[in-house]
Amino acid sequence: MRIAYLALTDAVTDVRHWSGITYHLYHALSRLTDVVPICIEEPELSAAQRLYFAARKRVTGKKYMQHLHPDVLRRMGEAAQAAAERAGADVAIGGQGWFPYWDSPTVAGAIISDTLYGAKIDYYPKWYRSKLDPQQIHELKWLGERSIERVCKVFVMSEFVFTKSEAELGVGVPPEKRAVTHIGASLRDYAPPADLKRTFAPPWQVIFVGGAWERKGGPILVQTLDRLLALGLDVQLHVVGGRPAEPHERITAHGFLDKSKPEDLRKLIGLYEQSHLFVFPTQADMCSSVLAEASAFSLPAVASRTGGLTDLFEEDQIVYVSPDRFVDEAVPKIISLIESGELESLGRRARQRYEAHLTWDAVAMKIVQGLEPVIG
Repeated sequence: MRIAYLALTDAVTDVRHWSGITYHLYHALSRLTDVVPICIEEPELSAAQRLYFAARKRVTGKKYMQHLHPDVLRRMGEAAQAAAERAGADVAIGGQGWFPYWDSPTVAGAIISDTLYGAKIDYYPKWYRSKLDPQQIHELKWLGERSIERVCKVFVMSEFVFTKSEAELGVGVPPEKRAVTHIGASLRDYAPPADLKRTFAPPWQVIFVGGAWERKGGPILVQTLDRLLALGLDVQLHVVGGRPAEPHERITAHGFLDKSKPEDLRKLIGLYEQSHLFVFPTQADMCSSVLAEASAFSLPAVASRTGGLTDLFEEDQIVYVSPDRFVDEAVPKIISLIESGELESLGRRARQRYEAHLTWDAVAMKIVQGLEPVIG
């Protein structure tokens, strides 16, 4: 099977794009089958069209995401289709935006993404209906329906994506086209050892990794820390990515760590190895590569029961709590894990899940196995 792997610009060679999803999946698929990278520069609307939407926003107060305009997606898809046909591919895979106009007689299409257009509506803050131009919402429904009609398979990283997309835009995916791959740990070529040893004793080292501080629950994280400290626990919090609004004597903010730089990757690995607990009070996520990363290091985690996160682990492999009552529910559970000595065993069960489902090789295998019956 020859796969044309569709991506924007240098996403297959630069781990910094899209949380490393594009990079890691491309390399994992390349270890299984013949993969041709097809990198397209994202087109722009004409100057007149850009002026029109800028004026429309001033009048309506609603934003229009120009990179999702049908003209942009049509030109992008046509360029990708022509390249895939020249490459002699059997199937082209990529995000939903590549396929609304796909009509190749020789190259099948397959969506692979962490999400679909409809699943984002009224879930991610930037996609609230109250903020979006009604014209775009109408177009997204049409584009979503067309893209799903024109592909042979739709791979997403959580079952939540399918149900949310149908609920918000009425865009369903036929059962025979649906497949859930989960997500992998984005650690480049580093494979954490299965027998990583930790001493579970105070001071308790807690880690959080996430860039979008507000959406990932950063302020809630600080409240959780303060509650634990008030109850007498000796806790040090390490924050990677986003930064707290105010300095805190028990928070070490490491900033953004660039996995394309060996020194930054080594630092991140060291933080995972020294930590006792991963805490993730996110308010909205379709999936989470950082939870997969934590599980790779046998690191126990407490996370929000939201979006697609509940597809990542079984109930005995992680502690899920309500995103709306995170502090009240997470604090007693963290204390219970510490007092019962269950942190280590919870981390071991998370590692088992990682080995079975949350490596990029496992994700790639699910894609190849899902395509073989329909591609031949």
